[in-house]
Amino acid sequence: MVFGNLRTAFDLLDRNQDGHVTANELQFMLRNLGIHVRDELIDDLMKEASKTGEIATTEQQRLDVRNR
Repeated sequence: MVFGNLRTAFDLLDRNQDGHVTANELQFMLRNLGIHVRDELIDDLMKEASKTGEIATTEQQRLDVRNR
């Protein structure tokens, strides 16, 4: 059940369905929810979630962060 919910959330964030969530996609979703976050904070969150330090993350990387 949890995996299905995470998959659904990831798919909502991954607007172009390329298997990666970018900082722009995350920022877009947050703004649509009425949450305004500085770009610098989004970049920091994405770097934390990404194993490579790039500002993009895959579904597996997000699951790995959740399991830390």
